[in-house]
Amino acid sequence: MAILRANNRKRNVLNDRTAQNVWEDEYLCFTKREREAIYNELKILTAKILNGFSDIQRNAKGVVESAWRKAVRTYLEEKEYIRLYRDGKPLREANA
Repeated sequence: MAILRANNRKRNVLNDRTAQNVWEDEYLCFTKREREAIYNELKILTAKILNGFSDIQRNAKGVVESAWRKAVRTYLEEKEYIRLYRDGKPLREANA
C-alpha cells in the first residue's frame, strides 16, 4: 500500500504529475543505427573526460566506470532527456 500511495502522489519535479502518469507515457524508441551513434558519442565523451585526468588518476580503480557514468549523465542532460533536481530546484538551467 505504501508503494501504491507513493506512486500516486503528485510531485513538483514531475510537473505535478504522479509517477504512475509518467510511467504510462510513451518512451522514446531508437533504431539500431541511432543507438550505435549514441554509443559512439558516449565513447568519445568518455575519452575526453579521461584525457582530463593525470596518468595516475586514469589508472585508479573505477575511474573508467565513473567517467562513463558522467558521460551518460552529461549526454542525457544535453539532449534534455533528463533534468536533475535538488531540493525541488533544477541543478542546471535548460539550454534556452
